[in-house]
Amino acid sequence: MHRAPRLQLFLSFAAVSLLAVALGAMTMALSGLPLSLWVRNGVAWLLGLVLAFALSRMRSNSLHATALLVLAMATLAATLHEEGISGVRRWLDCGPIQLNAAALLLPTAILILDSTQVPGLGRVLSAAVIATILLLQPDASQASGFTLGMGILLWSKRLLLVHKLLGTGALLAYLAWVWMRPDPLLPVPAVEGIIQLAWATYPAMAILLVLALVACMAAPLLDAQRPGAVALTGYFAGIGCSCFFGAFPVPLAGYGVSFVLGAWLAIGWLSQVEGSSQAEA
Repeated sequence: MHRAPRLQLFLSFAAVSLLAVALGAMTMALSGLPLSLWVRNGVAWLLGLVLAFALSRMRSNSLHATALLVLAMATLAATLHEEGISGVRRWLDCGPIQLNAAALLLPTAILILDSTQVPGLGRVLSAAVIATILLLQPDASQASGFTLGMGILLWSKRLLLVHKLLGTGALLAYLAWVWMRPDPLLPVPAVEGIIQLAWATYPAMAILLVLALVACMAAPLLDAQRPGAVALTGYFAGIGCSCFFGAFPVPLAGYGVSFVLGAWLAIGWLSQVEGSSQAEA
């Protein structure tokens, strides 16, 4: 990827994500929520910007990619050992905050799963491990984003049509299984209900917030020649749409520092000095 498109991707995501985070924080503030809650997404945005810039300046290699993929799987697996909430285990307890492991590392893991820096068999096994953990947590939102991203990668490969159709069928069956898992969590206004809060405050702000989120989802398409970038948009769309069908966080706008940091890490990896993605298996 040349320097100009790479910079355009980075700056475009910075602008629209800042707008989404700011509108979410404004909604929380106008709704009377404490400063200690709504300021965290802003701090996470600044930290994510720094980390993404640092990532964008490095030239990744197979060691970096493998290490990050292993870290993502290990962090996801660690959530299964946490107590969780009502049997749902998606978070790691980190003092004053709880980190959503999938939101933090899954976006970048999807990009690595499109990279030839990790052997083909390793990518397949890693995808299977990630899918299994999302099923066990369970997290239908993250599983939706992951499934959509993997489906896009599948159809970008040079495979026989019958293999693509079988793979698509397996992904859809998996997704249906995850959505049928019991999920007793109730929505929290500042997390899952931020769009409704915005609408109750100022309808125009809610509309602008939704448009900003859509723009965030579409930002990776500025590098649409790389399947991993399109898959990242698929992931963003999967988790973004899931909040309308269940008690799942609204990314970036709703409270959740993991979503902010995770999106920035993926944008940083996608904006690296030299792209590592290949369409071939």
